Amino acid sequence: MIDIESSRRYRNWMLSPIMMAFLVIIAYAVVALSTGPNLARSVIGVAAVFAMGYCALSLIRGATLRFTIIEKIAMSAGLAILLTTASALLSGALGLPISDLSVLLLAVPFGTLAILNAARTRDSGVQLPATVRTIIDFSEYQRGEKIIITSLLAAISVALAGLLLIAFVNVPDTLSSGIAVLGPDGTPASLPTNMTRGTTATFNATILIGSSPGDLLLRIRLTLSNATGNVVYHPVVWAYPVILNASAETGKTVAGAAGTTLIEIVSFIINEIGTYIISLDLISSGSVIASNHFQLIVVG
Repeated sequence: MIDIESSRRYRNWMLSPIMMAFLVIIAYAVVALSTGPNLARSVIGVAAVFAMGYCALSLIRGATLRFTIIEKIAMSAGLAILLTTASALLSGALGLPISDLSVLLLAVPFGTLAILNAARTRDSGVQLPATVRTIIDFSEYQRGEKIIITSLLAAISVALAGLLLIAFVNVPDTLSSGIAVLGPDGTPASLPTNMTRGTTATFNATILIGSSPGDLLLRIRLTLSNATGNVVYHPVVWAYPVILNASAETGKTVAGAAGTTLIEIVSFIINEIGTYIISLDLISSGSVIASNHFQLIVVG
């Protein structure tokens, strides 16, 4: 024989605001751990913060205390702010990065306690001491409730443990390659930006080798500053000095251990008057991984 009263109370529990708040928290945990920053994640995150405050209110307000909608919203918002701050402090104390995920440290436990308490009492909450005493008592749960609660507890425990373990995973930093263009004395002040045609100028290309060592190509191109469209470059031989003209391209192979710095001294001569852009590219496996450039004016 079906217990109509129990069925009604079970249905009310499944559709209660506490259950909705708990589901919002779980939805945010899933979205936050599976996607990057986006608008939907931010909206669900704000809702999860408020849901955390509502769950905390349901635990501390007691079953006999009745509030208006405005009072519930105000108190839930206040508790949400308080618990969000506490989540950030807890993250710092545990050595975890403080981010929007920090709110899950308290949101998941408070949501779990609230939903278990609501299932236990079929009400919106009893005072916290009574919740602590009865939270592990499953003797009066119906069979379906026990399956649901056990499944939720297992899923939440795994998710929370995974979240905490992620913070302790040591992921090595990936060092990017780079090029700095400096003058002969190693400072930007001496970088040649003006020269007379037919004379020799010099600059230093300081190359930082990234995390993936190997042979890299240092490519240098000379382009007129007013060039338009697709410029077709012609190769010239790397030398000391290298003779450059408009649309010239030269290069040499450089190699070094990961994290090391190389300095290539580049001497060049330009025999044509004009305003040029000298571009430097660092190429690995046909792809440009770092670049830099500067403007040079050649006068007669």
